[in-house]
Amino acid sequence: MDKARHQCNTEDTDNNKTNADDDNNDINNNTDHRHKRQRTTTEIMTTNENRSDQVEHKDDHDDEDQTHEDDTVLSEVHIHPNNGPVDRRTITSTFFLSRKGQPILNCQQDNSSDNSNENSHLKEQDDDEDKNEDEHEEEPDHWDYSVEIKHTMGTDLRGVGSQVWMGCFLLIDWIVHIQEQLNGTTVLELGAGTGLASIAANILIDVDRLYCTDYDNDILQNCMANVGLNCFADENVMTRRLNWLMDDPMEPIKDNLKPDPFGWSSQEHQDWKDNGAFIIAADVVYDDTLTNALVDCLEKLLSEPLPISHPRHYIGRVAYMTMEKRYNFSLDQLAVVAQAYEYFKIRIGRSSLIEAEEIDTSTLTRHCDYDRNKELIRLPAKQRGCHLVTREIEKQLPELKQFSVGMANIFLQHTSASLTLNENADPDVRVDMEMALNKIAPENMPFIHTDEGPDDMPGHLKSSLMGVSLNIPITKGRLNLGMWQGIWLCEHRNHASGRRIVVTMQGEKNQKTWTTTQFDKQFSSVTALDYEYEVDHLVIGAGVVGLAIAERLAARGGGSTLLVDKNEAVGQETSSRNSEVIHAGLYYPPDSLKTKLCIRGNEMMYDLCERYNVEHQQITKWVVGQTESDLEYLENLSKKADKLLPRTKRMPGPPTFLLSQEEMRVQEPFVKGKVALVSPRTGIVDVHGLMQLLETRVQDHGGDLVLQCEVRGLEKLASGGFKVLMDTPAGPVAVKAATVINSAGLHSDKVYNMLQWPSVLPTATATETLARDHSGLKDASLADLNPTNFESPLPPLKLHYCKGHYYGYSGKALVSRLIYPVPDKNLTGLGTHLTLDLAGRMRFGPDVLYVDDPYDYSINPLAVGSTSSMKTVSQVIQTYLPSIKSSSLYADYAGIRPKLAGPGEPFRDFIIHHHDGFVNLMGIESPGLTSSLAIAEYVETLLY
Repeated sequence: MDKARHQCNTEDTDNNKTNADDDNNDINNNTDHRHKRQRTTTEIMTTNENRSDQVEHKDDHDDEDQTHEDDTVLSEVHIHPNNGPVDRRTITSTFFLSRKGQPILNCQQDNSSDNSNENSHLKEQDDDEDKNEDEHEEEPDHWDYSVEIKHTMGTDLRGVGSQVWMGCFLLIDWIVHIQEQLNGTTVLELGAGTGLASIAANILIDVDRLYCTDYDNDILQNCMANVGLNCFADENVMTRRLNWLMDDPMEPIKDNLKPDPFGWSSQEHQDWKDNGAFIIAADVVYDDTLTNALVDCLEKLLSEPLPISHPRHYIGRVAYMTMEKRYNFSLDQLAVVAQAYEYFKIRIGRSSLIEAEEIDTSTLTRHCDYDRNKELIRLPAKQRGCHLVTREIEKQLPELKQFSVGMANIFLQHTSASLTLNENADPDVRVDMEMALNKIAPENMPFIHTDEGPDDMPGHLKSSLMGVSLNIPITKGRLNLGMWQGIWLCEHRNHASGRRIVVTMQGEKNQKTWTTTQFDKQFSSVTALDYEYEVDHLVIGAGVVGLAIAERLAARGGGSTLLVDKNEAVGQETSSRNSEVIHAGLYYPPDSLKTKLCIRGNEMMYDLCERYNVEHQQITKWVVGQTESDLEYLENLSKKADKLLPRTKRMPGPPTFLLSQEEMRVQEPFVKGKVALVSPRTGIVDVHGLMQLLETRVQDHGGDLVLQCEVRGLEKLASGGFKVLMDTPAGPVAVKAATVINSAGLHSDKVYNMLQWPSVLPTATATETLARDHSGLKDASLADLNPTNFESPLPPLKLHYCKGHYYGYSGKALVSRLIYPVPDKNLTGLGTHLTLDLAGRMRFGPDVLYVDDPYDYSINPLAVGSTSSMKTVSQVIQTYLPSIKSSSLYADYAGIRPKLAGPGEPFRDFIIHHHDGFVNLMGIESPGLTSSLAIAEYVETLLY
C-alpha cells in the first residue's frame, strides 16, 4: 500500500525499530506441550520490544514504575523518536497485508534450559544485538492488501484499546500460519480494540464468522467503523460487546430506553456455543484487576464443550494470545518492567481449567507490514543507475512543513546504494555519473567477495565512495536545496529491492501551527477598515487547480498572492481521490471548456512534468466497444479527435486510431471487445508530486499558503475589492483582496453564494456559450461582461456530490495500458475503467453514486445490486476484462466529484467566469486535473 498509496498518515516510532523484521526479532523460545483434553488450552505468544539498556526487570511493583490510570500511554507503533508532547487525536494509518508472507530471521535462542521440562515454559529472552543491514531480508516488492485503521494517539490507561499495539502484528502472522485450523470455523477476538487483527483474519484466511469484541462504546464504535471501512460487503464480521466481569460475558447491557447496539442476538449466542472453536487476542493484558477478569472470562468461554457433532469436539476450544512484554508504560516513565505480563503468567498458571503453553514463533513468515515511522521512507525498487528522488522523499515527510528552520539528516540504510546531491534538471548528468562510477569501480576487478554476483562488491565500493548520508537545511517547511540541486539515489545493483531511508529532523517549529507559511509578508495594513491584511490575489482552495492558479499569479509578479485552504494539507479532497489520468480531450462537445482546456492542459502537463521531473508516464488508453453501436460511436469519436487535436512536435502521430478485434487480441490478450479506440496521448501522473511542485513554486515566487483557514464570509466592497472573513485555529482573520478566485471545489457553491451581488447574476448563456481558441483561451466577453448578459434574479448555484468508489486488485496486472468502456450518453462518468498506477498495479473505478455529504469517503457494505456493490462492480469489469478474479478485488478508496449536473441530467460544462474582480470556478471535475494548468492560464487572461 504508502500507502499508500493513501497516500497514508501514521505516527512515528523509535528509529531503532524501523523494520518489520525487527518487530519479531526478540520473540521467546518456548517449550512444546501436548494438549490435555480434560483442560482447555490457551497458547501464548510474546513479542519483546525491550532493549537491555532500557528496561530493568524486577519482581516487585515499585510505585514509581507503575503506570497510573491518568498517565498518557502510547503504543510503540506510534511513538515519536523525539518524544515531543503527544496529543490524543484520532488519525488513520495504513497497514499492508500479504497472503504469501515474508520470512523472518530466527532470533538468538537461549538453549541453556531443558526444553523438555514442562515447568520451564514461558522463557524470556532479550536480544540487543542489532542485525547487520545485509542480514535483513529486503522489503517485499508487493503487498496484496492495504488496510486503513482509525486509531488514537496517546491515551490514558483506560483508552489503550483505541491504539494499535505490537502484539497485533504477531497475532496476524500466527493466524495465517494456522489457517488450516481456522478455515471454516467461528472465531471470537477478545479486546479487539481497533479491530485490525479480525479485519486481517477476514481478508487473509477463510473463517466462517468473526466476532470482534470489546466493551467500551467509543472503542466499539471505532472498531465497527474500521470493519465497515475494510470488510466492505462481508457480513460475517460482527462487532459485539463482551463484558469480562459478567457471569455470562455475552449478556447485553440492560437499558429500558434502547437496546444495546452491540448486543448479542440469541442466534449469535447459540452460534458461538455450537461453532465457536477459537478465541484470539492481542495485547489485552495491562491491568491486574482486569487480568483476573480476563482469565475468568477465558475459563467461561473455553470450558463449555463443543457439540459432539463438531469436528473439534474432542480437542476443545483453543485461545491464541499475543502480548508485547514491554507494554505498560507512560511517556514520563519509559523504563519500566512489564508488570502486567508477569502477573498474567502467574494468574493463568493458577487456573485449574486452562492449560497454558508458550509457542515458538521465531520462524513465522511475516504477513503484515506497516509504516511505524513517518521518517522511515520506502523507495520502490529502481533499476541500476542514478535517480532523482527529491519529490519522493518530500512526499513522505509531511512533518517537514512544521519546521520554520532546522536541519534534516537523510540516511540510507543500505550498503550497495548511495545518496548524493547533484543536478536536478538535465537527466544526462545522471547517465554520465553512472558511466563514471562504473569506470571507478569496474566489475572485472579480482574481487574475493563475489558470492552475490559480480555487481555486489563494486556496489559496496561505490556506496562507500559516494556515502549514504546527507545533511540538508530546512527553511520555512522545505528542504533548502539550491535551484539546480536534487537528491539522488544511486542504485548500484542490477536487481535490487526497494530501499529504506531514515530522516531525522531537528529545529524550530512554526509557532502558529495553522499556517504553512504565515502572514509574514509586509502586507499594507489598512487600519481604517476592519481587516488585518491586504492582498492582490486571494485564491480559495488549494487543490491542484487552486495551486496552479496561485502559482501562475504569483509568477506574474507585481502583486501579492495568498492561497488558503481549510484542510491541514493541500489537495485533501477531489485532487487526491481520483484516477490520476492525463486525458487527451476526446469526449466532450468541441466548443466546451472541458474540451478546450483539456487539450491545452494535456500539452502543458507533459511539458511541466518533464521539465521538473514529476513522475508520469504517457501510457496510452483504449476505449473498448462491445456492440455495433459502440463501433459507430468510436468511429465518430476518432473523426472528431482528428479535427480537434493538433499534431505537435511532441505528438506528431494521429491523435487516435482504431484496432480490430484481432489486433486487440495480439496486444492485450485478456481484453474483450469488438473494437478499441487508441488514445496515445493519454497518460498517468503522480498527482501528489505535481501538487508538491506547484506548492513549492507558489512560495518560490513569493506567494503565501495558509492552511486550516476556512472562508466564512465574502463581501463586495463599494470602494473596490472584497472583504473576506476566515476562521483559523488562532482565531478569526479578515483580509481585503483586490481579486478573489473561487477554486473551492466541493465547496465552491457555498463560497459563490456568500456574495450578495448588488443587482444581477450571470445567465447560463453568458457563462457557458464560449468561443475560445485553445492556444490562448482568452475571451474578452467574459472579462468585460455587459449588464445585458445578466438576468435578475437568479437562484443561488448548487453542486451535486457524486461519489465514486475505487477498487484495487491483489493479483498480477493483466494489461499494460488504460482500458475504458464506452461512456454513458450524458457523460455522467467515463465508466468503471481500468487504470494503472506508476508502479504498474491495476485499479478500477470510479462508479457513480450521488450522495448528500461531501465528506462521505466511507466504503461500507452496500446492498447487493446497488451500483457500488462488489458483485456489480465485478460484472461491469468482466464485460471488458473477463479473466479478472472477483476474489482478488478489494475496496480501496472513494472520492467525491463536484458536479453541476444532477442524476439523469444532461452534460454540464465547467463554469469559469469573471465579474468585477471575482473569478468563479464551479463543477471542476474530470478532466479538471489535466486542465489545471490551462485553467490557471485562462484565469490569468480573464484578470489581465
